[in-house]
Amino acid sequence: MDQRQAVSFNFNGKIAVWGYGREGQATHRFVLQQNPHADLTIINDGPLTDLPSGASVLTGAAGTDAIAAGVFNLVIKSPGISLYRPEIAAGKACGTQFTSATNLWLANWPDALTIGITGTKGKSTTASVLHHMFGLAGRRSKLLGNVGTPMLGQTPGEDVTVLELSSYQIADLEYFPNLALVTNLYPEHGPWHHGHDNYFRDKMRLVSQTAVPAALNATDSRVAEFVSNRANVTVFETPGGFHVEGDAVFDGPVKLEIRNLALRGHHNLVNLAGAFTMLKLAGAYRKNRIWDFAEFKPLPHRLQELRLTNGVLVVNDSISTIPETTRAALDVHGGEPFHLILGGVDRGQDFGELIVHLKTLPTLRGIYLPDGRHPDYPSTGEKLEYDVKAAGLPLVARFNSFDNAVNAALSAAQSGDTILLSPGAPSQTEFADFEKRGAKFLELCQTY
Repeated sequence: MDQRQAVSFNFNGKIAVWGYGREGQATHRFVLQQNPHADLTIINDGPLTDLPSGASVLTGAAGTDAIAAGVFNLVIKSPGISLYRPEIAAGKACGTQFTSATNLWLANWPDALTIGITGTKGKSTTASVLHHMFGLAGRRSKLLGNVGTPMLGQTPGEDVTVLELSSYQIADLEYFPNLALVTNLYPEHGPWHHGHDNYFRDKMRLVSQTAVPAALNATDSRVAEFVSNRANVTVFETPGGFHVEGDAVFDGPVKLEIRNLALRGHHNLVNLAGAFTMLKLAGAYRKNRIWDFAEFKPLPHRLQELRLTNGVLVVNDSISTIPETTRAALDVHGGEPFHLILGGVDRGQDFGELIVHLKTLPTLRGIYLPDGRHPDYPSTGEKLEYDVKAAGLPLVARFNSFDNAVNAALSAAQSGDTILLSPGAPSQTEFADFEKRGAKFLELCQTY
């Protein structure tokens, strides 16, 4: 059965939009477009400063109690709200239908050619570069999803739509893109998914429909476990497909002609190999052509470089929320003297392999551990301090704020040194997200 026809939505009953950030606001507008007289309630865990029009508002326990009691026929929740919250189980037991803006968009555009891209890391870069490559191939593409533009309210691309999807958006997916790509799987987002096993399963839901052709990284063992018996799979990072050798991408034995690529690091070349694989699955790849990326601009907070007037290079890799991405950053910036700002919220990350690798780098000048305390979020600070000291690595200090850690690194760095913000952990103690952490890092460096 075509999954796009398997679910339907009724906008005539009692409807709740749960969560009122950018996606919740877009969902609010969409519901009123479907039914201007909808019996609509906005539910938000915290107070709202601007009250929405055309809807009732419930905040705090009043809203979640109503969801649990089955007051609503349909609840459209924002991605940040965990699918595993007890109110959802209680509401479902009462007959409430739960869905997401992602499902609504896919259901609303059943004839659009869509490509879903996910992975623990690299999904935004892969989606962005694939969108750019469609343009190079003469296809009219649009990039939507978790990368920054809410899907609802947007029309598809004229030829193809690239959807960057988080695990939060995939966990309750009922409608599926035409093609799907998974970059990799690492332990992440354990609290939202109630464990890493659930996270892996929810992430791989994107490729749960065997009718949907999938592009997968052949070197990722966790991905392979989920698709060992699945048909309709094309792999990259294998000699017969698109793969990386040294600093080049190959199509089988043929080296691709790639020019002006601003992305740095082996991991980004692997992302590029995945994008080429998907381009081929979509019928837009042509052999023996020059791929010029002069017009492609890498996303911020991903190995974003800034040279200070004193000759110090600062690198904003705030997107790094797992130790594996810090390791990838060191492959690029570990060859010169560097100061590493490491750590954040403790989500059960294993820094063991990273610590071992740091011991092999004589260029390491110091490790700086921000340890902003928060009652709701445990910090990696104490654990990392113990591990770093036990390994004999040059620990500068465990700081009580992010600002103090950055300023200490700026004070210690000399001309020719690199200050690398690649925390290997999320930061929700002082910043709402990695973008705000990265922006603060650059601000501190520029005004030092």
